[in-house]
Amino acid sequence: MSESFLIQAGFQFHWNKAEGALDTALDWISMTGGIKDVSPESNEQISQEFYYPNGGNATTDVIGMQDVWSFDGHREYNNEFQKYVFEELKYLLGAARRGTFRVTYPNGAKEIANSTIANIKAPGGPANEKGAISFEIHMNEIPKFTAASVIP
Repeated sequence: MSESFLIQAGFQFHWNKAEGALDTALDWISMTGGIKDVSPESNEQISQEFYYPNGGNATTDVIGMQDVWSFDGHREYNNEFQKYVFEELKYLLGAARRGTFRVTYPNGAKEIANSTIANIKAPGGPANEKGAISFEIHMNEIPKFTAASVIP
């Protein structure tokens, strides 16, 4: 069997300003303009308890979690999504930061979840470089997963 790897640049990321947006909605905004690096992480809450039957060693349970996607790149001023984040959302709080996040994998699989845009960092850096930005997408639920129709 030959190996098959998915190249990161094949990922697509989209945002819809409405919570609960369907995959078929027409108002998804591409998030990838100016983005150089994406890091998905699982923000897990764990409980570690030390019990006598284990000789005083810990037992770990995952009691909560949240997927968090971190995005880093450069400020692209004509990008629709970046205008939305840095010109409309930056100083808003609460429900104003919520919407729907869609990840499309290079093989066509998708994850969609109600989410929040958090930790927005405006452009910064040295005078002779492009303005560095970052933000995070916090999934507020377990994403709805759609498997790829074709395996590469």
